[in-house]
Amino acid sequence: MNYRFDPRSKLWGILIAILATSSFSNYFIEITTTIIFIVFLMVSNEKSSAIRLFLIYLIQWFGYLFILPRINQPYILFGLSFFVNGMRELMPAIASLNFIFRTTQMAEWVALFKLWRFPNFIMIPLTVIGRFFPTIFQDYKKITQAMKLRGITVSWKQWFLNPVSMFEYILIPLLMNATQVGEDLTISALTKGFSIKGNKTSLTQLNFKKLDYIFMFTITLPFIIQIGAHLL
Repeated sequence: MNYRFDPRSKLWGILIAILATSSFSNYFIEITTTIIFIVFLMVSNEKSSAIRLFLIYLIQWFGYLFILPRINQPYILFGLSFFVNGMRELMPAIASLNFIFRTTQMAEWVALFKLWRFPNFIMIPLTVIGRFFPTIFQDYKKITQAMKLRGITVSWKQWFLNPVSMFEYILIPLLMNATQVGEDLTISALTKGFSIKGNKTSLTQLNFKKLDYIFMFTITLPFIIQIGAHLL
């Protein structure tokens, strides 16, 4: 079953993730916060993302505990430590961003902006930006599909071997289309009445459910345990 979380509870999770990646965090908070976000990704039916994050996190810890101490070459040590140590410490934030962006629709953000009475000069650009990148990604997929129909292979290898051709076939049409996409999204936002003053209705209704409270309590629990351990 696919559970939907309120965006406000997800923003609370982002705040906790920022605290978990700050200088006040430790291994306990880092690990528990990351695992909690991965679990709630599974609850939200984002199983592939959750499994991918979990495997990456396991590889990072394996490299940190067993591979990094055995390397003496400084260049290899620097590059590997960036992945298994630096990127590992950012995993709570990475997992939280995966959770919030993969499980939240733009309509929910718009409903939240209206609920918090964001001014139009903030709400309209945020709405356009939030829908711009998914639209560009869909355009990229269509361009690559059209190239495959014409027998042109699109891969990372081709980007390295034929960068000029890839730039001509993909980036130029994508950049030309990006301007039109931005204009269309701005017009779409205006035609939906964003610039009109007064109260507005929304098909998306936001309300806290039991699972939202469970998520907020669970994601805060490691910090409560940590504070209690210091006080004892």
